[in-house]
Amino acid sequence: MQTKESITRLVRWLCRKLCFDELLVAFTILIQVLNDELDDIKPRSDFQQKHPSYRKFIVDPFPPLTEALPLPKVTPELDFKELIIEHRRKTGKDLKPVKRHKNSQLPSLFARCEHCNAPAKYLYVNDGQKNTQLRCKVCNSLFSSQRTRKESNAEYWCPYCSRALYRWKSDGTCIIFKCGNKACPCYLRNFEKLNEKEKQLQKTGMRSQFKLSYQYREYHFTPAELKTIQPENRNYSFNNIHNTFNTVGLVLAYSISFGLSSRMTRNVLQYVHGICI
Repeated sequence: MQTKESITRLVRWLCRKLCFDELLVAFTILIQVLNDELDDIKPRSDFQQKHPSYRKFIVDPFPPLTEALPLPKVTPELDFKELIIEHRRKTGKDLKPVKRHKNSQLPSLFARCEHCNAPAKYLYVNDGQKNTQLRCKVCNSLFSSQRTRKESNAEYWCPYCSRALYRWKSDGTCIIFKCGNKACPCYLRNFEKLNEKEKQLQKTGMRSQFKLSYQYREYHFTPAELKTIQPENRNYSFNNIHNTFNTVGLVLAYSISFGLSSRMTRNVLQYVHGICI
């Protein structure tokens, strides 16, 4: 909302430019606008001011990753040797390796516990024939026996959370890839920027109108389509214009710079400047 001082400056400027009768005409037009009697003059909506992030186009500064990042190496936080000594102190017995059954699944000979670094003789398969989980007899921890990322057909990955981007939209010339991770740092940061009204509006089915997740647009243009389009070479003449250059400048200023319609431009010239065209 405009401050009282800025509106006062606008009124003071109008009073310098208009006489009493012209101010009455302007006041009459304002009354018509407030009563919604004019189709071509409407008050500016305050929706965008209350929801500044609504449909706000933002280009993410970082390009997407073209390949998945390697999984981080797990560093054991315990020492299996110390745990075995602690077990002997508490029970008075040595911790023996796993006793294998005849047809049981065996872990890899090179497998190590991710939590205490215990060797394979203290590990056993925890999920039978699947052979995807191992449990350590020393620290009783459960971990994956196949710590590898599943194969993905994704073309790009998020630079913030390394998740694969999925194809969200496509219009023939552009494909939009989007990160679907709601725990992504980019999503969380943008969500915190929303005010309370925007957060409530987001819950009403207008979630896609707020740019929260990381997005990447892949455009498909040929070099010929990227050539600059130039206007046709035409010779323009002001000889047929029956108004002064000052009037032409006012018309261009109101219609182009301020975006007024032809009717509004004509009314401004007539009621404000006393020029009939």
